[in-house]
Amino acid sequence: MFIDNRGVSVGIERVGSRDFFLTIKAVGQITHEDYLHILPVIEGAIKGVRDPKINALINLAEFEGWADLEAIWDDIKFGIEHRKEFNKIAVICDGSWQELMIKAVSIFMSGEVREFQSLNSAKEWLLD
Repeated sequence: MFIDNRGVSVGIERVGSRDFFLTIKAVGQITHEDYLHILPVIEGAIKGVRDPKINALINLAEFEGWADLEAIWDDIKFGIEHRKEFNKIAVICDGSWQELMIKAVSIFMSGEVREFQSLNSAKEWLLD
C-alpha cells in the first residue's frame, strides 16, 4: 500500500531556560494548499513578537520539492516579506539539489543561512 506522506510541521523548541527557535519540517512535495494552511500559523507567531529576530531550524531532509508553481511563489513571497525578521536560519538537508536552493534563498535574507547535515550541529550553531 502506497501512503502519500507530505506536509509541513511548525513548532517552537525551547532549549534551556531562555533560548528558543522556530522549527519547520517539510516532508514530500509541498503544494500551494499546504502553504495556505501553514503560512498563517507562522505569520501569526511572528506578528506576536515586537522587532522579531528569529532563529529558525528548517529540516528539509525529507523535502522533495514543490508540487506546483504557486507553492514556489508562496515560498518566495514569504521569504521576501519576512527577510529582516530572521537572525539565523539552520537548514538540515541531504546535500543534493537543496544546496543550490539554500544559496538562492540566502541572497534575500538579512540573517545568516547555513546548511547542516546533522540536527545537533544545527542546534549548536543556532544557540551559539
